[in-house]
Amino acid sequence: MYAEGLQAYLQRDLGVKIIDIASSKLELISSMSDNRHDLLIIDPWYFHGESWFTDLNCLRTIRNYDRAMPIIVFTAETDPAILQNMAGIERMGVVSKWDELRHLLDVCDRVVSGEHGVISPIIARMRNEIH
Repeated sequence: MYAEGLQAYLQRDLGVKIIDIASSKLELISSMSDNRHDLLIIDPWYFHGESWFTDLNCLRTIRNYDRAMPIIVFTAETDPAILQNMAGIERMGVVSKWDELRHLLDVCDRVVSGEHGVISPIIARMRNEIH
């Protein structure tokens, strides 16, 4: 239900063309192979607790699949070093699951507009813990 509401908002207010919502790794891979996307939002633990996306190499693989496609990682990750590495991946924004919806939407808008290294307020606070 949340995914469909977010999809509707992004299509209406940001002009983002959302092709579909994947509920498994296979659906995601198939969708990325068959379609051109304006934005990809990944919840690392959405796929029934599979930790496939928490591996930074997998995020980089997805990033390299279509270097122009903006990617948002919507995560419950709290490790500052991992968050730092996620934020450093080109055209990838990072948002905490504890951020307000307006912060998610702001990061989406900024990444779709071409900004790099965009992070939400909570991610910024957690990431700063390593300094």
